[in-house]
Amino acid sequence: MPFPEPAAAGTWTWVCARAELNAERAATVAAEVAARHESLVDQGSVRMRRLHRTMAATQRRVEHRLRRSADAYRAQARRLMTANLGPASLGVVAGALGARGAALTLLGTARYEEAAIASSPRAAAAQELEFTLGEGPVHDAAETGRLVIADASTMLARWAQYTPAVTELGVRSVTAAPLCLSRTCIGVLTAFNAPGDTALAMVDDVARALFDRVLVAEPAPADDRSVVHQATGMIAARLRCPVGDALAVLRARAYAENEAIGVLALRVVNREVMFE
Repeated sequence: MPFPEPAAAGTWTWVCARAELNAERAATVAAEVAARHESLVDQGSVRMRRLHRTMAATQRRVEHRLRRSADAYRAQARRLMTANLGPASLGVVAGALGARGAALTLLGTARYEEAAIASSPRAAAAQELEFTLGEGPVHDAAETGRLVIADASTMLARWAQYTPAVTELGVRSVTAAPLCLSRTCIGVLTAFNAPGDTALAMVDDVARALFDRVLVAEPAPADDRSVVHQATGMIAARLRCPVGDALAVLRARAYAENEAIGVLALRVVNREVMFE
């Protein structure tokens, strides 16, 4: 669900979020220019080959700096977006939707979950299950940029692993609304056991109000997923595999051992668990 610029467009959160998008776009352009020059380094005269090598190296440095800037802006925007949003705030959201619980997931690069806030321990557990299993309403909403609504009659067909696990928590339906800036999904609001008609009628307005609130708020702590990303990097280095594969390995082990992925990740970071 894309949002127009809010009235308080000068707020730091908005500035950081827009700066992140602009830096990422500029970095992509620099990477494309560098790739074109790299494809020509073995063609033409000696002078032209030298020129292409120089231009390619320059554009790669520009790309690197822009991506570092985007990372910094992203971190600041996510920190500001979690402001004043604790369990009580998500409880108000759940009440507005007539839901038994609600959760807000903030997303980073490649739609990795960076932070999470939930209205209750049960909502937090449902959210953690999706993070551990790598499937569920947040993933679908973030990938498509569209509202996701599913109940007991459709959940199992969509999420074979997530549905049985979340059903044990008493979840019978889910509603997930993506929060987007331009074409980039930066978060997903999820409601559990919300009446279908209420969810359809109100979730956009509730999500918009939540989005506007976090745009103008002050910093506050949230559940940081950085330990999972750190553990994933360690596993990738250990197994010499892509980061996406390493995350899949971590999720599979957490599921097999019936352990929260965050707990397992901390054990990996503390070198209590090794992947061979």
